[in-house]
Amino acid sequence: MAYKPKPIDTSGVTLSEEIRKLTELLAENNHDLWAQKRFVEGWTHGPERNDANKTHPDLIPYADLSESEKDYDRTTAMETLKTIIEMGYRVEPPAQNRTVHPHPSTPPKDEELTATCPKILTRKRGPNSADSSTTPARCMDFRLPPAPRLGEGSPNP
Repeated sequence: MAYKPKPIDTSGVTLSEEIRKLTELLAENNHDLWAQKRFVEGWTHGPERNDANKTHPDLIPYADLSESEKDYDRTTAMETLKTIIEMGYRVEPPAQNRTVHPHPSTPPKDEELTATCPKILTRKRGPNSADSSTTPARCMDFRLPPAPRLGEGSPNP
């Protein structure tokens, strides 16, 4: 049997300008996660990819990547955000007076979150529910509650 990818259709999702700005932060974080894993596995920077010697030319800071490499990470980040929204979640920017934490590797303390962070990720209480209220998620905590199963009513809010 041949593999036939069936990604969630996100063609109907439009990201707000505020959320599109998040894409670049997520793209950089995605690159950092990839590079960190490679370094732990013993890879080093090298002029070309060599699996036997564990060298890779993209083991450099995100800012130094070519635009085509950055675009790969941007597309991954943007499609992830669009998929989250298509599945019925909402992604909201932080309040105007809140400073976004500069890097997820050093997350803010719980008391800082309680004092300064509104809900960033929310989810309708039930995929088919008439209850349109939302359940807040902790700021900077991107562990999402279970999504509705595909095919169980409309996943859009």
